[in-house]
Amino acid sequence: MSETFMRDWDYKAAQKSFSERIKDAIYPQSPIKERIDYVCRILDIQTSRIDQIYNRLYERDRRLFEYLVNFYLRRDMSRVKVYANELAGIRKLEKVILHSKYALQAVRMRLELIKDVGDVAVTLAPALRVIGSVRSWLSGVLPEAERELSQVGNVIGNMLTEVGHPPSSQFVFEAGSEEAERILNEARIMVERELRKTFAEIPTTSSEVEKTNV
Repeated sequence: MSETFMRDWDYKAAQKSFSERIKDAIYPQSPIKERIDYVCRILDIQTSRIDQIYNRLYERDRRLFEYLVNFYLRRDMSRVKVYANELAGIRKLEKVILHSKYALQAVRMRLELIKDVGDVAVTLAPALRVIGSVRSWLSGVLPEAERELSQVGNVIGNMLTEVGHPPSSQFVFEAGSEEAERILNEARIMVERELRKTFAEIPTTSSEVEKTNV
């Protein structure tokens, strides 16, 4: 862990210019630890909201699947097609929601680890990139989440700047890209496992419907 980070963890660095000390007196910056705690609280709130959306989608999914099976058994293929298309759209959205949830949880876990071990910049850089990805995924689903995650991104960006690696630097790009992709892949694997465990496949033949209805 860098000396700069240790100084700034509970106290601001002492070596500042006169103008910077004046600015801090007027617009005080909270210690990095407090800002990380703030980011974790926001991530918890967003995860809870995502869970609520997912639960509603799950109930809708369950009802649509029942309708689809019933109309399939009646050989009403026009309605089967309508419900199958709607169900496919719901499941696509569920996948996005779950991916967002697991990605945010992975970021939160890594932020918690900063309190014990690790370089703050190496941890925050991928977190910033993952937050940006999740924000874009949720833009049309949870506009409020998009706004709050944008604020979280600003907080993380400011912390990176303070430790000498602003978001525009090559270090952040290099440190963030590989680890961010690892985080997103971990989340993607968890999504696929969850979907396979939770949802039945959409039937495409009468025999599949009969098996589903047993």
